[in-house]
Amino acid sequence: MSKNYSIEKLIQHPKWKWNEGMLCIIKNDTHTRYSDLKPDQVVISVSLSDIATHGCLLNLLTKEVGPVTVCFDSNISPSWIIRYWKGESFKIFYSTSLGDGVCQALADFWNLEEK
Repeated sequence: MSKNYSIEKLIQHPKWKWNEGMLCIIKNDTHTRYSDLKPDQVVISVSLSDIATHGCLLNLLTKEVGPVTVCFDSNISPSWIIRYWKGESFKIFYSTSLGDGVCQALADFWNLEEK
């Protein structure tokens, strides 16, 4: 599935919550943990390939939508599957990376999808 969200819109959303374990991308494409940010550093994005950030993103998604099912299936491509209940049906997202899949689900729940 192609990217259907903007990471910039996600981190600017009022319900976005930074977590100390998230790996942030700051100016000059440097990375630092949110807990290590200096007052003058501006976060421009979040690393979607960092395992600790994956946990933080899953925590944020679960707090927003309730129970979330995540699985990896090496027999299909994309291999990551993220599923949650919305209204009367499941919302299912397929992605090549866990971080991207969780962000797709957040964007959908917050109605930030880009067409």
